[in-house]
Order: sequence, then C-alpha cells, then structure tokens
Amino acid sequence: KGLHWSRAGGIGFGEHVTLDGGVLLKTGLDGSLYCIDTESSRTFWSVKVGERLTGAPVAIDHDVYIATDTGRLYRIDLASGSIMMQVDLPGAVTGSLVTDGRWLYMVTHDGALRAYDSRNGRQRWSAPLAPWTESTPAVDKGVVYVGDQKGVIRALDANNGNVRWETALDDEFARCPVVTDAHVIVGCRGGTLAVLNRTNGSVVWRKKTTSRFSYEPLVLDDKLLYFDETDRKAMLANLANGAAAPVQVDHGRPGSPDLKPLEIADGPMTALSYYRQHLFIVPRQMEDWHGGQRVNDIWIGVGGGTFHVLAPRPEPEAK
Repeated sequence: KGLHWSRAGGIGFGEHVTLDGGVLLKTGLDGSLYCIDTESSRTFWSVKVGERLTGAPVAIDHDVYIATDTGRLYRIDLASGSIMMQVDLPGAVTGSLVTDGRWLYMVTHDGALRAYDSRNGRQRWSAPLAPWTESTPAVDKGVVYVGDQKGVIRALDANNGNVRWETALDDEFARCPVVTDAHVIVGCRGGTLAVLNRTNGSVVWRKKTTSRFSYEPLVLDDKLLYFDETDRKAMLANLANGAAAPVQVDHGRPGSPDLKPLEIADGPMTALSYYRQHLFIVPRQMEDWHGGQRVNDIWIGVGGGTFHVLAPRPEPEAK
C-alpha cells in the first residue's frame, strides 16, 4: 500500500499522537485537540483548549484527558469533544499523560511524578524527581517507570509511589521509557541508548549513538528501531545485546525518489507508533513530497506534511 494517508492541520499539529478505538487524537499548535478517523483522516471533532498542549492525550472509556504547560488537567468527552472537567495542577506538564485505566500519571515541572484519580481529579500520591523534568512516565502491571532531567531512571509502585529501583545513566532523559515483558528501554538526549532489566533496573547493555532521542525507540520483534542523526538513516539493534542488525531496504513504488536507506530529511522523527498494522509517524521536516522505504515488513514513509499513516506494503503476487 505504501502511504495510506498524510495530512497537516491548518495552523499545524504538535508532535504527539494517541491512538484509541480506531481514532487518532492529535494536539494542535493553536491549543486545539483533534479527533481523527484513522482510516479516512476525517476529523470527527476538534476543541480549542486555548493553552499550549505539548504532550499527548490519553483515553479512558468514553473520556479523553490532556494536561497543559500552564498546569491544568482537562477531561473531554470522546464522543462530542465537550470539556467535562478542569483541574489546576501544582506545576506545568510538558510530557504526556499515561493511565492504567484508573489513575492518571504525569510529570510536573516542579520536580514530581504524580498520580491523579481520573474520576474526580484528586491527587493520589506524588514522588520527587529532578526539577524541570519534561519526560513522560510509562505504567504497566502495577509499576510506573520514569526518567528525569538528571538521567535517573526509576520504577515505582503505581499504588503508592514507593521506589522499587533506580538506575543513574547520567544523560538527560526527556521522553517515555519503552517497557517490554523483560526490559525497560530508554534513549537519552546525549545519545545514550540503554536496555535495563525490568525487575531490578540493572543495565543489560548501553551504547552511544548519534541520536538525540526526541522520540521513543520502537521495538520490532527482537529488534530496536532508532535513527542515526549524522547519516540520517534508520538503524536496527538487537534487543538482546545491542549489536547492529541489517536494515532491509526496498525503494518501493516506481518513480519514488532515490533516497538513502530510510533517510529522514533534516530532522528526526518526533513520534513513532505501531497500531493495527500501521506505522504512525510525525516528522519534523516540512517538505512537499512523499516517498517510502521498507524496514523488514513495516512500510515507513519519508517526506513532508505533519504526520503520516502508513500500512504494510503487500508482497508481490506469485506469477
């Protein structure tokens, strides 16, 4: 299929995407939140909060939650886009919200990881982090994982905020940990890519890369996908030991530009999401053409616009 669809949105979109129940929830640079059909790109609704939305929203049942860099939490009706609740927070939130289906977890700029009850907006607990941390936590199986501005990665009990382990990587972390059954994967601003043992936080392997990790590394089976920002191409690393893995390149459609292997123009991808056999990509560059190449069985788009939705490229029919 190649490029499934691609669109920009008037004044422009922010870098974060949330995918839930067949809809794409996208923040706008004008302080709006958009609800978009993942198949057709049609906008179901948009609501203007009027504050800068620097993180991704999260959906629980029929509600959408979003926090702002002015320190407010909003609950929005998923069906209509109506604002149902507004809560003042102790500090700005520039990362994204995450949830376990009951509570909301967020990092505030005053240096804290906080848990809020999604039903009434009340804080349940808080745990200290380095001030001015901009990261997003991850929550899975009763544990919250978070990194801070000083490069300390922590695992905390989701019910009370008690620290289970912490590991210092000494490299600023500003994104979201990637959690698998056995590992916690982090990419830091100084180029550190590290895989930690999920149970105790010990370092399985770490390596220096040229990426600033303004995105989360993407797990593809037993490989990690990330981007070399010097040569501007995609890289694969073996999840078990960090060794480089070959990238399969297919230049694809007739007439497509002759690109370097998975070239990403003038900047890194700022968001990667794999959902329902589609790879959702938000690039920083603003060129006007679209190309694509394949990493194993995933079709990845290269080019302009604000975000792309790409489907797997089907194998040629046997003759």
